[in-house]
Amino acid sequence: GCLLYTSESDLMRVERLERLRAQAELGALKAQVDPHFLFNSLNTLGHLMTRDALRAREFCDLLAEVYRYVLDSRQRDLVPLADELDFLRRYHRLLALRFGDAIALDWHGPWAVAAQTEPWQIAPMALQTLLENAVKHNQAMAEAPLRVDMHLHDGRVTATNPIRPRRGGASGGGIGLANLDERCRWLAGRGLVVRDTDGRFEVDVPLVRLVPAARAS
Repeated sequence: GCLLYTSESDLMRVERLERLRAQAELGALKAQVDPHFLFNSLNTLGHLMTRDALRAREFCDLLAEVYRYVLDSRQRDLVPLADELDFLRRYHRLLALRFGDAIALDWHGPWAVAAQTEPWQIAPMALQTLLENAVKHNQAMAEAPLRVDMHLHDGRVTATNPIRPRRGGASGGGIGLANLDERCRWLAGRGLVVRDTDGRFEVDVPLVRLVPAARAS
């Protein structure tokens, strides 16, 4: 009876994780294939094509790479931290081509070394979700850039940004963060830690350290 219960429990866990992954896929795709995102991206591309052909080509190539990563990560529960960082750099560059210097992304901590030498894994599009959430809900201008800091430490990534609510407020209700939190609880055994104090918004995202399987003797 106990073994059957464990099997059923494990099956329910797998089924729930599959549902969460499906929701994450849909949420990620909707975030990127949102009509407003496409509309704004095409407007930006059209503007760049008439002003700066080289930047227009870079924007088009980056947009394709962003979508490719979204599609490639659909079948993966976890991705190497190095892959997620490469994607985040491309996504931030895409934002820079759209918004100029209005959005600054700062890195702190031993990112390069840890991403390449440590077996850290992370939920796909987790860091992009944090950056997108900051941009969506806060004012960002070239004369007063929105600065998003990301710090790698103690098996987690902390993203911090000042709270500067947009006029009218962006819709969404934190759905992206809520979904990411639940995915992290299942994949890493702990969820997000969110702090909203002293005019700053901080989110901790847990990492997963994969232990190589022991070789059979």
